[in-house]
Amino acid sequence: MENSTNKESSSLTNHETKQKDSKFWETLFLSSIAAVGLLIGFSNGISVAKKNDETAFNKGLMMLPERPNQPGIPKPPPMESGVRLAARALGIGSLYAIGGVSIISAMIWFGVGAKNLKDFREKIGEKLPQIPRNNPPQGRTEFESFRDLFTYLAEESEKEKKLKEGEKNDTR
Repeated sequence: MENSTNKESSSLTNHETKQKDSKFWETLFLSSIAAVGLLIGFSNGISVAKKNDETAFNKGLMMLPERPNQPGIPKPPPMESGVRLAARALGIGSLYAIGGVSIISAMIWFGVGAKNLKDFREKIGEKLPQIPRNNPPQGRTEFESFRDLFTYLAEESEKEKKLKEGEKNDTR
């Protein structure tokens, strides 16, 4: 009897381990597909921009002043290339976004007085409004097509309009 309990618990832990392992590989697979798609899209965008106007593309890569050097006029500082400017803007924007979210999260964390993530979740759950459960569902939840969905929504909208008109007539 004791052996059967041990076998059941070990099979459960093996099953849980396999589930976690499969989740990891699924996440890795989807992330790699997204990364490859992003890389292909970015490369395609760069190549299309270069094909459309190669001189402007090359000018954007190099740091050249807009006007030639004229006597008596000081030489303008070299312009920053478009690629370098975009990379710097992306870096600064990312820094602001990550820093801003981190600061806001830390302020909420310390404002609530949480000690760990579970404590934080519980305290925030107490402060946020409860979402009522729709059990059992009050309306339809499955549709065969978009046309079926939109027909249902139109019918429900008409019912609500008729109810509101009925309430207005009752109050008069």
